[in-house]
Order: sequence, then structure tokens, then C-alpha cells
Amino acid sequence: MNDNPNQKAMPILTVAWERYSQYDAFAVKRNRSQLRLRSWVTIIGVAATLFAIVVQIYGFRSNDILSWVLKVLLITAPILGSVLAAFGTKFYGNGDWLALRAGVEEILKEIYNFRTILQDQVDRRAYLENRLQEI
Repeated sequence: MNDNPNQKAMPILTVAWERYSQYDAFAVKRNRSQLRLRSWVTIIGVAATLFAIVVQIYGFRSNDILSWVLKVLLITAPILGSVLAAFGTKFYGNGDWLALRAGVEEILKEIYNFRTILQDQVDRRAYLENRLQEI
């Protein structure tokens, strides 16, 4: 990690990297969950459309078990899709993973500033502490 063996590792830099990794992991987890839920809503929406087409072609004429199953699927698929969409809006609609992602990128920027631009400044540790606290 350090190229210079005489240079000590700075604890504030360790704290910054740990915070970066924690926020990054949580942002990735939230984003994956949100994308998975959106995929399921899309799949169910396509299935509901398919059921509507099949019922229209097959028709309600017959009283066999296949007709009954298609009718049930035609009714439940849009309901299930709506419930999943409402769940996604309630728990993922605020975009918290976007704010986390922005915080992660901001921390990364400040780490690079600390290690490059602020090399010659005496109070760079205090600067990084303040920026981490603000983020």
C-alpha cells in the first residue's frame, strides 16, 4: 500500500478507506435489490400481457381446467405486479442508494486529494476529517 517504507500509514486514511468500502458495499447491495425488483415487475407485466393474449385467442368458451387457470393467471398477474411496484416505490423510491453512491465518490475524491494535492499542507488531516464528517 505504501511505496515508501519510512512513511507511516495515517489512521485518518484508514478510516476514510473503511468508510468508503462500507458505503460502497451498501450502495451496491441496495442498487442490486432495486434492479432485481424492477426486473420482476417487468417480467410479471410481460406475463400478464401474454396471459391476456392467450385468453383472447383461447377464449372463455371452454370450461376446462386450462381455461380456468388462464383466467386466474390473467387476474393475479397484474395484481402481483402492482403490489411489487408499490413495494418498490415505498422502499426504493427515495433513491437512497444514489445518495450513497454520491457519498462514496465524494469520499474517493477526498482520499485522492489528501494523497496528491494536499501533500504539502500541514493541516490536511484536519481537512480530511472535516470532509468525512460532512459527507
